[in-house]
Amino acid sequence: MKQLNAKSFYGVVHYLEAVRERQRMRYFTACWDVAVVQRRQAAVLSARDESKSDFLTVERELALVLDILAQRLTLPRELETAANTQYLMASRDDDRRSIQRADDALAVLKAGANSILADN
Repeated sequence: MKQLNAKSFYGVVHYLEAVRERQRMRYFTACWDVAVVQRRQAAVLSARDESKSDFLTVERELALVLDILAQRLTLPRELETAANTQYLMASRDDDRRSIQRADDALAVLKAGANSILADN
């Protein structure tokens, strides 16, 4: 350092300040990346809770309507036929596959989010 003249010495100082500032900005960017992920997760959880609440409300209302209908009507026992049983089983299998596809997509998204968090 003693071999540098004043102008060169100040140039090195300015360079190191720029490096430090760039690192500081990268740190703050990483902090905001984490905040974005956390805030998105909070929004998704809130939407999920609201959807679950709506579903439970509709499910209770539907159960009430079905109870009223069952009390007032004599419903035929068509659900016990073989064709209806096969239809219900096929529908169940379709729902299971749909849930599996949603789980697979969610796993990919979570892996990506975990990768982003791990990199930071």
